[in-house]
Amino acid sequence: MTAEAFEASKRRTYQLLNIQEGHRILDVGCGTGQDVRSLAQLVGSSGRVTGIDSSEAMVSEALKRMEGEALPVEYLSGDAHNLDFPDQAFDGCRAYHVLMHLEDPRKALAEVVRVTRSGGRIVLCEPDLETWMIDAPNRSVTRRILNFRCDGFRSGWVGRQLPALFSEIGITDISIEPVTLEWTDYAWTDQRFGLHTIAERAKEAGVVSADEAAEWLGYLEEAGRTGRFFAAFTMFTVSGHKP
Repeated sequence: MTAEAFEASKRRTYQLLNIQEGHRILDVGCGTGQDVRSLAQLVGSSGRVTGIDSSEAMVSEALKRMEGEALPVEYLSGDAHNLDFPDQAFDGCRAYHVLMHLEDPRKALAEVVRVTRSGGRIVLCEPDLETWMIDAPNRSVTRRILNFRCDGFRSGWVGRQLPALFSEIGITDISIEPVTLEWTDYAWTDQRFGLHTIAERAKEAGVVSADEAAEWLGYLEEAGRTGRFFAAFTMFTVSGHKP
């Protein structure tokens, strides 16, 4: 699995929103706006999709990418912890791999609930970064490097925490869909996730020695050349209704 696995998981979040023509949808952490443009095909000309991102550079790039397209979308810069929208402004809200970067996922989810209308759908997809697994012979080194990677995110455990957060905030009809993605292409995995960078940073932080990092990467490179490389992680798509 490579990029197609991520695209399939994104399409599943679209389905779980139960979008109808004319709906107003919010995409939190929209990045360059690809998902916003895809969602716009579902709401029709009478609907609207709003994408927000904390990065003004991302918002600018999203605006550039939709030039010449007549789509019912808008892109805004904003903070997921403090959404600048009135209560019940949207029929559905979505975020994909966003909360893992946030200091306070609970506050962000509470904001999403606030701006969703009663009966509206809320759909979040987040990985649990401690489920990252890579087949390598030295268990201790592998665990230290991958746990270091997980702890480098503000909310690396948010995937496993989503069901409880949904329940605490009062979202109903909660559905949990775990998806495990796996990779056997070492070059693609290294390019996509930066295995060399992770090992280098772990070495610089004193988590592993220079010899341990080099041996670990050497094994993965050899496994890639001989068709023995394997890595995987699990993410969770959690959805429900605002009461």
